[in-house]
Amino acid sequence: MATFYAITKDEMSALIEPWGFSLITLPGVAELVWAKKRGNGIEMRVFSGINPNGESREKGADAVRIYIFWHSPDGKVYPIGGSRRVHRVAGWAANLKARMTAWRDMLGPPCPECGAPTIEKTIKKEGPNKGKTFFGCCTWKDTQCKGTVWP
Repeated sequence: MATFYAITKDEMSALIEPWGFSLITLPGVAELVWAKKRGNGIEMRVFSGINPNGESREKGADAVRIYIFWHSPDGKVYPIGGSRRVHRVAGWAANLKARMTAWRDMLGPPCPECGAPTIEKTIKKEGPNKGKTFFGCCTWKDTQCKGTVWP
């Protein structure tokens, strides 16, 4: 079993700020969050597991997590997906770098109907297509956009 490593604010800053990330404040979030906006409204957020005082949360409280969001032209924010969590152990920095560089794997091609990013989905309903994957619009839950792209 790996040994818990208490990541500090300074360590996290030194690792991800050179990549263009900066601290943001999110209402109701009691941990430090770094964000980086990319083209086409894409934003990556790193939820650190570090308390606002700059010290790591207690062992078991949570892990470092990466989420991707899309900011639509009308100002709405849509979740696209996230990576596997990064455990706070000795190899955390290498694991976090690997997840940050793999962010493109979370995105599909643009939606053919509205231009928003798409997310890989798997058909769960019984039938001849069960288990097949496709890319569906990330705005579907909010807008009911049915734009799909089949691989």
